Amino acid sequence: MSGDTTAASTVLLVDDDEFVRGMLTRQLSQIGIPAVAAANGEAGLRLLREQGPFGTIVCDLQMPEMDGVQFLRHVAALQPEARVLLVSGQDPKILRLTEDLVRAHGLRPLGALRKPVALEDLRRLLASGPATGATQRPAGQAVTTAQLRGAIEREEIQASVQPKVQTSDGALAGAEALARWVQPGGTVVYPDDFIPLAERTGLIDSLTDLMLRQALRSCGEWGRRGVPTRVAINVAPATLHKLDLPETISGLAAGFGVAPEQVIIEVTESGLLTDEALSLDVLTRLRLRGISLSIDDFGTGFSSLKRLKRLPFSELKIDRSFVATMLEDADSARIVEANIRLARELGVRSTTAEGVESEAQLRQLARMGCAYAQGYHIARPMPRTELVDWMRRSGRR
Repeated sequence: MSGDTTAASTVLLVDDDEFVRGMLTRQLSQIGIPAVAAANGEAGLRLLREQGPFGTIVCDLQMPEMDGVQFLRHVAALQPEARVLLVSGQDPKILRLTEDLVRAHGLRPLGALRKPVALEDLRRLLASGPATGATQRPAGQAVTTAQLRGAIEREEIQASVQPKVQTSDGALAGAEALARWVQPGGTVVYPDDFIPLAERTGLIDSLTDLMLRQALRSCGEWGRRGVPTRVAINVAPATLHKLDLPETISGLAAGFGVAPEQVIIEVTESGLLTDEALSLDVLTRLRLRGISLSIDDFGTGFSSLKRLKRLPFSELKIDRSFVATMLEDADSARIVEANIRLARELGVRSTTAEGVESEAQLRQLARMGCAYAQGYHIARPMPRTELVDWMRRSGRR
C-alpha cells in the first residue's frame, strides 16, 4: 500500500447501488470529506491495495459475488484497525451482529446507518471515535518469562483501583483492583500481554499473591483514613483451584486489618469450566469465611444459569458489552434488565454494571434496579493511594 497522506483522510465507499454511491459521495463532499467509490467488494479491495490506507471504510453488506462480511474479512488483513461504518438496509439485529464481527476482526466500528442515510447522522458518526466497546491501544508489548518474573519480584506490577458506586446516589461502594505494569522508562505493558503469559508459565499464583497483598493492604489503609470500603480482586482459574486459597485470603485480610466482609473475589464465568467440583469446594469455603464472591462477565460464557444456581455467588457483574449498547439496542437493555431480575430472584445480593460511560446509562441502571456501577464515567483506574482523595474531591461519601 502506498501510505499516501491524502488517502489517509479519504473515505473508501463500497456499495453496488449506483444511486446510493452517488448520494453518499455528495453527502461526504458536503461535510468536507473526499471519497473514492467502488461498485463491489473486489473493486474495493483493489482500491485499498493501490491507494490505501483510507481514513474510513463505508460499506454495504448485501452485495453480489462478495458480500460485505467477506469484504470486511479481507479489509482486516489489508488495513488492520481500520475505521468501518456500515450502511445497509438490513435488519438492525444483523447490523449489530456485523458490528460485533467487525470488532472480532480487530477493526474499529463507528456504527451502522440504515438507508437512506441522513446527512446529520453520517456527519455525527464520522466525527466520532470507534463505537463504545471497541478496544483501542497500541500494539502488544512482547514480554519474556524472565521479565515477568522479575517484574513480580520487584513489584513493578501494581494494583490500581477503579471505584464502584451506588447507582442510587453515587456514594462510594468499593473498588476493583486491576493489575497495571509500567516498566522502568515508562513503557506500559497491558494485562492482555502479561496475564496469559503468567497463566501459561505458572507465575499466576505469584502475581495473584502480589495483587492480593497490595489490594488488602490498601483496603486496611483506607479504613484507617476513615473510608472502610470494600475491595474486589480478580482470581485466575488456576489459582481458584488451590485448596488453601480461602486460608490464604482470610489470613492476609486479618493481617492488614480488613474484615472478611470487605473482600470480594471476582471470578470470570469461563474460569469455572475446568474443574467445577474443585471450584465449588474453594468458593464455598471462601463464603463460609465471610468473603463475598462475584461472577464477572456474566452471560458471556457457557451454562450461565446452571452455574449461577449451583455456585455460591453474592454478586453478579453485568458485562460491559451489554451496558455499552443498552440505550440504543432494545435487546441489550432486555438482557441487562433480565440479569438484574434473575440475580434478585436467585438470591444473589447485588448486581454491578461494568463499563458505564455516560450519565444516561447510570440513570437507566438505577431505574432498572442495578445496585452498583463502575466505568470511565465514574472514574478511570487510579493509584490505590488516590482513592480516598478522589472520593472527597468528587463529593462521594
